Amino acid sequence: MQSELDSLKQRFIKLLADNTEIKAKNAKVKAENTKLRQARKKMRQERVVVDIAIQPSTSNKSLEDRKTDEFLVSPDFIQEVTSKLIDEDDIQVIDGNQKLITDMTIEVELAHLFLKVSIEEKNTMQAKQKEILCCHSYGKRFEEGIQEIARDNVSDQMARKQLFQNIIKHYSGITLMLHKRTQRALKFYKLFEKIEVDRIKNIKSYSADSISKFTKFQIQIILDYFSGSGYADMELKKSNSYSG
Repeated sequence: MQSELDSLKQRFIKLLADNTEIKAKNAKVKAENTKLRQARKKMRQERVVVDIAIQPSTSNKSLEDRKTDEFLVSPDFIQEVTSKLIDEDDIQVIDGNQKLITDMTIEVELAHLFLKVSIEEKNTMQAKQKEILCCHSYGKRFEEGIQEIARDNVSDQMARKQLFQNIIKHYSGITLMLHKRTQRALKFYKLFEKIEVDRIKNIKSYSADSISKFTKFQIQIILDYFSGSGYADMELKKSNSYSG
């Protein structure tokens, strides 16, 4: 019993150890966060004009409140994709099917259950990342298909329509679904090509669905942060022009 407790303690010590490598990573994250805070301050000072179409709503929130809510989501997302997660190899996995012995102490049992929760969270997180990566891959391949068609002196808009129609030929009765998913995939492609595809592995709390609901204003804040330049809205507008 004592040896098992000591073993678990060693695992936690290894997980939480403040080694040189982690310090270096934390320093990098702090630098990124400093840059993010500066970007927030700059954008507030500039009083960015937001082009939001006002829809009928029963919400009591004012337009200013909704704009503030939208603004806050983008920095949170930026901080998440720029933060390094704990390496999965640092977490020692305990067999989830292993039966707890009757004389196990409370701290050993809790340690065991904590690691089981960590495993489930990790599996959920990886499923989210996989879906996001698949959306990006589809959007990327769609754009590559457009470029292939455009080589024959076809306009960008016509190339998008032609490719979309070619895809529809392989399915029946899913035109609207295909349109929505293609539009969503192109949004993912434009977003993660700017902020680096490798950052998808840092995403923990955002799902493909929640990211797909980002407004143009929120996406623009993210793109502007990573590009370090002015708004790049033209690239995003192109993704909506393939369907007539």
